[in-house]
Amino acid sequence: MSFLTNPNIAGTFPLFISLEARSLLQRLHRLGLLGAPFPCHWTGRAANGNTGCLAVVVAADRTLLLATSSIYLRGFGIAPGEVADEIATVSLGRMAQDYKQTRQGSVSAEAVRAILVQFLRSHDWSTCGGSLNVDLGFPLSFQQRDGRATWRVGALGDTPEVLIPAQRQDW
Repeated sequence: MSFLTNPNIAGTFPLFISLEARSLLQRLHRLGLLGAPFPCHWTGRAANGNTGCLAVVVAADRTLLLATSSIYLRGFGIAPGEVADEIATVSLGRMAQDYKQTRQGSVSAEAVRAILVQFLRSHDWSTCGGSLNVDLGFPLSFQQRDGRATWRVGALGDTPEVLIPAQRQDW
């Protein structure tokens, strides 16, 4: 977690705008509506300098709730990946609340896989965090061999496995 400082105010303040959304996701998990109490998220930096985040949580009916965010943020002393994660998590919280009431708004594993493949291909620095043991409906792994890093997005139905070179995994 990052901290925000202001030279005119003593102390530091946590940048944690997603607190309510994260609490909601935990409550919905305890109620059996979500498969995990925390989202799995991928953050990455695109060639244009924008930092993006893709956040996913499994719904009780085995479909997935998915939210994305994108922000250009540099020079503020806040990690852009953390900010993008916060924004996506807040959006995911809203989606989960709507899902709780309507059972609508979730997407299939096929849709998430296609979006994730596009995200990993379009972001040259990428990392994954949160609930990492989530069952997305398809295999996903990160491999590092001989100094080369690769995302492996497994086959799903008739769609073949995809290997995506990862440029860098740390921020």
